[in-house]
Amino acid sequence: MSQETAIIIDSGATRTSLILWSDGIIKFTTSHELSGAALTKAIADALKLSPDEAEKTKRICGVDPKKCKGAVARILDKAIAELAEGVIEMSSFYLSHF
Repeated sequence: MSQETAIIIDSGATRTSLILWSDGIIKFTTSHELSGAALTKAIADALKLSPDEAEKTKRICGVDPKKCKGAVARILDKAIAELAEGVIEMSSFYLSHF
């Protein structure tokens, strides 16, 4: 039997699901407020772009600091750090309860 454990991050338009998988089964899931729409809105607000322009910018630049002079990466840093904190909290919960 496999003893592997993984956290699957499924980021969607309206929310991000964190799924903890271990020993071949899903142990538990939780949702995080991070969403594709929220990231697009953050880019649109910061760069004064329309939602369509912000979506294109997000797809082209992503979080690569070498693209778009790092502007989009800087805008998304906080949201990604918050998601990372959610993953750490999920890991801590798993370690203390399972």
